[in-house]
Amino acid sequence: MNKLLLFLGLVIFFSSCSISKNNNLSADEIWENYLKTIGDIEQIKSFKSLSYISIISSPYGQIVSKTQIICPDKIYREVAYPNKEIITYIINGDKGVVKTSEGIKQLPINEIEANDEGLMIPEIYYKEFGYPIKLADNFKSNRYFNIIVITENSEINYFIKKSNFNLSYLEINGIKIEILKTNIVNGINFTKNYKTITQKETLIGTYDFIEFNPNIDTNIFQIE
Repeated sequence: MNKLLLFLGLVIFFSSCSISKNNNLSADEIWENYLKTIGDIEQIKSFKSLSYISIISSPYGQIVSKTQIICPDKIYREVAYPNKEIITYIINGDKGVVKTSEGIKQLPINEIEANDEGLMIPEIYYKEFGYPIKLADNFKSNRYFNIIVITENSEINYFIKKSNFNLSYLEINGIKIEILKTNIVNGINFTKNYKTITQKETLIGTYDFIEFNPNIDTNIFQIE
C-alpha cells in the first residue's frame, strides 16, 4: 500500500511540474504544440479529397450525413433525418445551395464558409488565413488552456489540456463540442466520438468510414 501511495504521489508531482512549466507558454507556443497532437502538417496538406459519414444520436432518432470534399472549397453533403427527409447541401467556391423536398434555396454567404470547412483540418490553416489566435483574458484553470480563434463568422474557444496538449472541448457561438474519443486514420488523429451540447439538447456524434483521396465525381458539385 505504501509503495502504491508513493507511486501515485510521484505521478501527481511530475504532472504538476509539467503543468507549471506549460503555464508560461505563449498562445502561439500552445497552438503549435496542439497542432503536433493532430499529425504531420505537411501530410495533411497533401490530401486533396476526403469522404466520411457522420452519425448523430438525437432524442428523435439517428441523423446520418454523408460528406464528400474536394479541397479547398467543394463540399457535397446529404443529411438523412429520422422522419426520412433528406436535405442536400452543395458548396462550390463562393456559391452554395440547399435542396429539400420544397425545392432549392441559395445559401447566404455567411453560411457557406467553404474555405474553412472544405479543408481537411482548418486549424492548420488559421494563421495562413490571418485569424488571430490568443489566450483568453482572465481565464484560470489548472487543467486547460483557453485559446480563442476569431474567424469571419465565429469566435471559437479551444480548451486544450495542459498535460498533453490534446483538445478536450471547444465552444462555438454558445455551442459546446466535447471530444470523447479520437482515432488514428492515415497517421492523423481524428475525432471519433463527440458530444454536442446546446441550450435545448445534447447530441452524441460519431465520425466513421473516413477515406482520404477518394475518386469523387466532380459533377455532384454543379450548382444550377
